[in-house]
Amino acid sequence: MSRFILTLALIASVAIAAQAQMKPVKLNAGDLEFSTGIGLVPTFAADKAQTVVPPISLRLDYYLSSNISIGGYAAFSSTTSQINRPNGTIDAYENDFYVAGIRSSANSNDLNHWRIYGGLMLGYTMPNVTKTSTIAEPKDGNNEASGPSFSREPRNQFIYSGYIGARRYFSPKMAGFAELGYGVSLFNVGLTIKL
Repeated sequence: MSRFILTLALIASVAIAAQAQMKPVKLNAGDLEFSTGIGLVPTFAADKAQTVVPPISLRLDYYLSSNISIGGYAAFSSTTSQINRPNGTIDAYENDFYVAGIRSSANSNDLNHWRIYGGLMLGYTMPNVTKTSTIAEPKDGNNEASGPSFSREPRNQFIYSGYIGARRYFSPKMAGFAELGYGVSLFNVGLTIKL
C-alpha cells in the first residue's frame, strides 16, 4: 500500500508542476472516466480483521451531462479474523468479499481543477467465508462445544449506500480522488483517467 501512495504522490507532484498553464477541465455528455482505488479503512475494521488483500475497486462512469454521471462499480477485499470462544474453541474466518453495483453521481463544476461529487449506489455483496474451528480438549470429558455463538451465516445481499468525494485534476485526462462512503471500504483513494 505504501508503494501505491508513493506512486500517487510522485504522479501528483509531476502533474502539479506541469499544470501551471492548464485550463479548467471540461466534462461533457458522453465522456467516460475510469477509476481505480484502494481502501484505507476496510469495511470489516470493527471485526479486528487482518487484511490479506486490501480493498481495491474499479469504476467506470458515463457522463449524461457535465454534472450528472452513471456508472458501474466492482470491488474486492480479503480478510482473516478469529473469535476465541469461552470454552477454548477458536473459530477462524477467511472472508473474500466482492461488491458489484451501479452508481449515480452529481458533480460540481470545475473549482480550480477540483470537482466535488456525491451520489448513491445500489450494490450487491457476495461474501465467500470459510470458517475453521479448532476445538479445545474438554476438561470434563464432554465433547460438545459450550458457550454462545454470535456469528451469522454470510449471505449475498443488496446494499444501498451513499458517498461523497473530491477529484483533483493533474492534467485534462488524469485526476486523483478521495472518497468517503460505504462499499468495500469506508475511505478510498485512487486515480481517475478520462477516456
